[in-house]
Amino acid sequence: MENPVPSTATQSEAESVRELRVGFWTKRLDHTLSHTESSSRLLYLVDGAVLALLAFVVEKLRPSGIEEIFLVALPVAFLALLNYYHSQIILRQREWYNAIDERIRQILTNEPALNFKSDVKLGSTHHIYSRIHVAITWFLVLVAILVGIHAYLPR
Repeated sequence: MENPVPSTATQSEAESVRELRVGFWTKRLDHTLSHTESSSRLLYLVDGAVLALLAFVVEKLRPSGIEEIFLVALPVAFLALLNYYHSQIILRQREWYNAIDERIRQILTNEPALNFKSDVKLGSTHHIYSRIHVAITWFLVLVAILVGIHAYLPR
């Protein structure tokens, strides 16, 4: 890793640059965490709003056939896709978080990483959270398929 501080810099200047670098990466880390939280809240809001609207459509309009597919199955399939994308965002955010953490530790003269031991075999929090969204995705895909099949059942 390059040292951006010239060798002629005073100890005070070197410390000042170090603080700026740690501050920069800490801000990026905070941005990463905020982005994950914001995108999660937005996705939950969209999920709830669309599902509530679909419940209203089904109750009031009683669509059938092709209407049922366009008014119910396709929006549910779209929610499934959004949840899948969110599961992938969570994994990318984990990678970014770990990279930023590593960079901060390098700046702090190779500060050792925390050794967190857990008896949970499901992986990191990010992995568990991502799997939750994959499970939601598959559930919504199943609902979309069942609605599509229901649209063509004789009544």
